[in-house]
Amino acid sequence: MKLQATTSMNDAIKRLAAGHAGAASVIALLVKEFPEHAMEYMHALDRLEIYGVDIWKTYKDRCDSNVLSFLDVISSAPRP
Repeated sequence: MKLQATTSMNDAIKRLAAGHAGAASVIALLVKEFPEHAMEYMHALDRLEIYGVDIWKTYKDRCDSNVLSFLDVISSAPRP
């Protein structure tokens, strides 16, 4: 999918959520709690190729619905 530096926040949310309501709610939480870093986190999800249901599963199952644990997972994404 590869988000571009010029991708708007709304477009990034739509692309990453890929129609999955749970994923959209996780991304919305990131925007609400960390607005100054939200796009950076969305780019990290894109680099990790985590989209749609996989965002939700990572947040809910792997991170026990803990936003800080989720950020730890996605912030460890390798940078190009």
